[in-house]
Amino acid sequence: MRNGRADLESMDQHTGYIVREGVPFIVGLGILTVALFWMGFKAAAVVAFAAMLFVVFFFRNPERTIPGEKGILVSPADGRILKVEEVQLDGLLEGRFRKVSIFMNVFNVHVNRAPYAGRVEKIEYHGGKFLSANLDK
Repeated sequence: MRNGRADLESMDQHTGYIVREGVPFIVGLGILTVALFWMGFKAAAVVAFAAMLFVVFFFRNPERTIPGEKGILVSPADGRILKVEEVQLDGLLEGRFRKVSIFMNVFNVHVNRAPYAGRVEKIEYHGGKFLSANLDK
């Protein structure tokens, strides 16, 4: 905290055009593209190259300008707000909280940022069904 507000410097640090989690997929598709082209499968190489371009687009990490004004709410993700509601939690966190549900389609930037400085102390995985991401389930 600095002057009663969160230190947003970590959000201002831009680490490159592509997030590192996407690099193995991009490199793999690049190698596949070259191999297919080299073996003479030009149509398949074009498809692999198009897939590689989509993966580059999916894992892009554009710079963001964080407003410096006090009291500004900064979204952690691109996308469309589906719902804002009050929820009661009785697990790791207990109490009433405001929940903001954001749906990201495949064309949105899939980098989630932390708009408030902090530290992750525990991660809990709750298995579930494979459902459409735009459903509130």
